[in-house]
Amino acid sequence: MVYIKTYENFESYSRNDINYSYDKGAFLDWLATKFGQGIGSLLGSGQSGSVFEFGKNGKRAIKLSPKAELDTYSTINKSINGVVKVYSYGKIKVPTRFLLKAGGKVSNIIETSGSYISLNKDGYIYYIIMERLYTDKALEDDIDNLQDLFEKFYEVVHSSFIEIPGLRKLFEERDNMEILLKFSNYIRDNVSNSDDIMDTLDKTLILFREIGKNFDWMDIHPRQFAYDSRGNIKAYDLDNSYMLSSDEVKNIIREGCSS
Repeated sequence: MVYIKTYENFESYSRNDINYSYDKGAFLDWLATKFGQGIGSLLGSGQSGSVFEFGKNGKRAIKLSPKAELDTYSTINKSINGVVKVYSYGKIKVPTRFLLKAGGKVSNIIETSGSYISLNKDGYIYYIIMERLYTDKALEDDIDNLQDLFEKFYEVVHSSFIEIPGLRKLFEERDNMEILLKFSNYIRDNVSNSDDIMDTLDKTLILFREIGKNFDWMDIHPRQFAYDSRGNIKAYDLDNSYMLSSDEVKNIIREGCSS
């Protein structure tokens, strides 16, 4: 179960550089007390953040990230077909005692149960409380195959290399029925037992059309698709170039009283 970009890695330190006497679960315990909700196991981690189980019923997760993402922020308490539900968003002023120490100096890194999270330049990390999604290797593989096929198809049709990832180009062409018909025929002509990939194409296009009503989704890759608790495919990390500034995020978790 992963919400974030697992192919990217945080900067890390060797065990010789870090004071490892620090309790790696202490920050999450402190944060859980602030929310009045339990924070459980690590579900996934990457450069865009770390995601943990959140609450008692297993239906929600909390993402901790150095980035304030405009597209995620704009979905709070909105029901948008095909997009992960976001219930709450804010920032955390991390007490110095939870930061790792390297070379005798306090770093801007928190280690939490095996993942690393960097503070932003203002000394904050951001939290997103969202519905829990469930990744599926078969779904990722099907969408990965779909991307490769569309890139090959596009090169055949246009006699040139595609300049952007295939899924992004497919998103742009989601309503171009002429291109989509040709692509469907290309799949049937070049893929044995094409029913599964055609089914994935149909589901992906439905998802793209729903998302396209609200967002121009730029950074699309196979690891940004997962199932919700009802088995519906949803997207997460609608990560475009614009990020909120720290001042634009008003909910603050800090030592003492929070706002």
